[in-house]
Amino acid sequence: MGTREFCCLCYDNNGNTITDGLKNLQISYNILNLQEAVTQGGTILATYGWCADGSKWSVENIQGNGYRYIGSLIYNTGSGGEIIESAEFSQGKLILYKSVMKNLNMTNEMKLKKNYRH
Repeated sequence: MGTREFCCLCYDNNGNTITDGLKNLQISYNILNLQEAVTQGGTILATYGWCADGSKWSVENIQGNGYRYIGSLIYNTGSGGEIIESAEFSQGKLILYKSVMKNLNMTNEMKLKKNYRH
């Protein structure tokens, strides 16, 4: 597979950026031409998971922190488990601003903001 360089960036034959010399990033792609991993100096910064239809399933760093995408819901993942972060719908997006876990009853105190698209 050939590569082309332009201003510290390298591209594969599909037009994907595979190296960003300015940030020392290397980007790999799966067989469906979707991002698989981003590394910097040999250290994995992010890994991506995809559904068979090409929709994004997850993105995580090496510690397992990141996001999980299920339909229009976006969950923040990490040591605290999965916590809903936002939900998109036709009129905008609901965003979770504050979540407080109380003891083991997992009660959430949420403040939601509605952003309208123009």
